[in-house]
Amino acid sequence: MKSITLMLLLFFSLNNWAQTNEKLKIDFEQGKAKMLKENIALMAEYYNVDISEAELIQAKLWDNPTFVWNAEMYSIAQNSYFRFANQKLIQLEYVFSVSGVKINTIREAKIGKELATHALSDVIRSLVLDYSIAYYDFASLMETNNLLNQSLGQYDKLIERCAKGKELGINSESELIRLKSERQSILNEINSNLRSALESEHKLKMLMHLPLTVSLEVTTDPNPLIPNLKEEQLAELSIANRPDFMIAKTNIEFYKANLKKQKSKAVPNVKLGYQPLDGGSNFVRPYSGMVFEMGIPIFNRNQGDIAAAKIKIDQNKLLLEYKTDEIKSEVNTAYQTLQKAIELRASFNSEITSDMEKLSENARVNFEKKNINLYEYIDYQRSYLEYKMNLIQATRNYYDAINQLNFAIGADIKKL
Repeated sequence: MKSITLMLLLFFSLNNWAQTNEKLKIDFEQGKAKMLKENIALMAEYYNVDISEAELIQAKLWDNPTFVWNAEMYSIAQNSYFRFANQKLIQLEYVFSVSGVKINTIREAKIGKELATHALSDVIRSLVLDYSIAYYDFASLMETNNLLNQSLGQYDKLIERCAKGKELGINSESELIRLKSERQSILNEINSNLRSALESEHKLKMLMHLPLTVSLEVTTDPNPLIPNLKEEQLAELSIANRPDFMIAKTNIEFYKANLKKQKSKAVPNVKLGYQPLDGGSNFVRPYSGMVFEMGIPIFNRNQGDIAAAKIKIDQNKLLLEYKTDEIKSEVNTAYQTLQKAIELRASFNSEITSDMEKLSENARVNFEKKNINLYEYIDYQRSYLEYKMNLIQATRNYYDAINQLNFAIGADIKKL
């Protein structure tokens, strides 16, 4: 029995260890699809569309009729309670809208559902931007981490050789100390970089609703192809695709429908009733009759709500104009930023990169051969690291610029 228990404990321990070391390798599109499918905030936003659909259903429902039952509770003449036989009244009532309130309410609810759909699209647009930034941030940080670890490995080998050279009298104590100091500086950079990478990884996991035990590995396309579109074309695309623009535009239609509803409310409803039985409250017993009721619009003709609806229409026309200018400005900024990012990234051509790789390798070889001193070697290695890290940053800025332009126009420019 004890052996079975130990085997079970070992099994569950190994299973837990495997879970905590689970790795997931994804590319950008795979992660994006998973985020759009399983993001909790997005799933919650879908309920707003369902709520607007429910509100539309409610707007289409007819009002319930009213049942009135009136009976004598106390008779002064007979000093008795609940003598229903003396006087009772049964009445059915129904309120009719003769001004189109019902139709206008339904129209307003339909536009409300349209607004909820556009709001959902805007949430998706924002989430895609958050995901894109986090994805390429994590990718660049991991690439930087690999570069720093590669440099750290080179210093480890040099320190080992320098330690042996010191024993043979080839290298000095100061050279060994200087190498160890430089190694420690790189180690500090690795630690700081990993901390930032963990934050980006955690954000990606939250966006994709992944367990915290998963370890992510991402891949990037080194040369994503983007169409050569003019700024004017992008501005037109943004007007056609941006959900926040559609919200601003639809708001005008919503308040126009609201104005019609408020005007229809100025006309009073008509209440019709039928009395199938009235015993005791009329001279004629039994009595059957009808009821007609209607408010007299003398004081309240819904003037305030009508005026507010008109003002909201004018207000949202200005907001639409402002949104149009804002979108054009955002597209212009994103477009110019992308052009600068393309120029900067193009300056890191393959020839310069190849030369820097050779420079790093030649510095290592020449230092071992004593053709250059330690300080020259460290200077070469720092130049190499700075160049490579600037290249990684330029690539990251390039991806960020693409993603910001996608956000500005409300579409993926790579798919246009």
